[in-house]
Order: sequence, then structure tokens, then C-alpha cells
Amino acid sequence: MVGNVLSVFRAELGVARAKAVAGALGGTAASRPDVLAATSVGAAVRIVDIDLDAELVAWLSAVGIGRGERVVVLRRAAFGGPLHIRIASGGEFALNLALARSIRIALVPAKSCRVGA
Repeated sequence: MVGNVLSVFRAELGVARAKAVAGALGGTAASRPDVLAATSVGAAVRIVDIDLDAELVAWLSAVGIGRGERVVVLRRAAFGGPLHIRIASGGEFALNLALARSIRIALVPAKSCRVGA
């Protein structure tokens, strides 16, 4: 009896975690596979556009995260935490998911993108 209760609890906890992660993604990453937030770990991408106001786009560009920049997602933190990325010049950043959802990307063929070795 206790074993069955624990199994149900574990199953419900798994569902709750899945819902929490989906909520953190706001559903937009799943519906928009062209955003950085939906990019798989290890994938090489190119930034196509940044859907933020001009001042924030300028700041991101100043630190190396701009249109045309090549990026690799190195890690994805648990529970909807930040993405750890590396840009082509070698800089590494942690971006929260809200920001990563604002960055539209295109996949880059593996042969043409060697990001910060």
C-alpha cells in the first residue's frame, strides 16, 4: 500500500516538474522553435533577430550578442534556469529564458560554424 502511494506521489511530482518547466518556458519556446530558448544543448545557431527595444538590442550587440552572431548553447540550467552560451568570439554568457525567447535564430550547419574552441 505504501509503495503504491509513493509511486503515485513520484508520478505526480514528475508531472508537476514538467508543468513547472513548461510554465517557465511560457509555452512560446515549444510553439516557436526558432528562438534561442528552444535550442538544444550543443547546437550551433546564428542570431537572426532580437525582439527587444532598440536600447537593449544595442547593449546586447555591444557585448557581442547581436544579429549575425554565431552561438552555441553549452548548458541549460534545471527548473527553467538560464542558458549558458558561447559566442563565436569566445565570450560566454548566462541568459535567462525570457531574454532567450526574444532572440530569433537559424540553425548553422556544423561544418560552417566553429564557435570559440
